[in-house]
Amino acid sequence: MLDLKPFCWRELKKPRYAGVVEPFCLGDGWRYATDGGICVRVPSKGRKTEAEVPRVGEAFQDFAAGLCLKSWPGRGVLMRETECPACGEPIGLALAPQVVAGRLISGFYWWLVSQLADVRYNPDGSPDAPVQFVSDELQGLLAPLVRYKGGNHAK
Repeated sequence: MLDLKPFCWRELKKPRYAGVVEPFCLGDGWRYATDGGICVRVPSKGRKTEAEVPRVGEAFQDFAAGLCLKSWPGRGVLMRETECPACGEPIGLALAPQVVAGRLISGFYWWLVSQLADVRYNPDGSPDAPVQFVSDELQGLLAPLVRYKGGNHAK
């Protein structure tokens, strides 16, 4: 069973919603964690940490776990690995943005998702919509950086 941990915050990067540092439940059977650019959820298994977080539950309204069939792309060049200043965990820095499901996503978030086991994503959807992905019981949404207009990238 996966257990969500809080996102770490650097001094310059504050959560969009001040109360959302710890994972939380919305009373819908899921436990969530987000930093505004990525949002993940796992079954709550009876946990009761309730929170009022606008639009998080709505973001998963059209989630289609059954369509997450394509393996997470293994490309990407880690330019530097360092430690998180807040918790000491290893993190990837300075990754070039990656194209996943026709959307340009942050190289850092690509690296985070790549750390999960057997990640699959939904290759379809609007270019402005978040990338849907799954790993075991975890479901996630990853916001694109900008609308990707194509280019010379591996698909």
